[in-house]
Amino acid sequence: MANELTTTIALEYEKGGVRQRVYTTNTITVTGTEVANFIQSIGTSEEAVAVSDIATQGYVYAENLDATNYVEIGLTGKLAVKLKAGESALFRTGGALYAQANTGAVRVHFIVIED
Repeated sequence: MANELTTTIALEYEKGGVRQRVYTTNTITVTGTEVANFIQSIGTSEEAVAVSDIATQGYVYAENLDATNYVEIGLTGKLAVKLKAGESALFRTGGALYAQANTGAVRVHFIVIED
């Protein structure tokens, strides 16, 4: 089967007379069959995101469930995705995920789809 995953991104920005809008939909063929859907408490030291049963992590949805603190997510030593309180992101990972909260532990909702 092909095109099992569909992603839709909508971005609208307007400030100071500048206006930007982007709408993109992609269909992606996924080789793997596993999906992990879980919530993990992330502490203030860099830690592995506990994705089980997924050999090659592909697309990741992450939502910071905290009302105050931000969390950074990425590869070990390269935490490139920053989610402020209540924010979410969709991205493809290039390896095993790691995360770190800034000043207090945060709960993060993850959905990870095998590549």
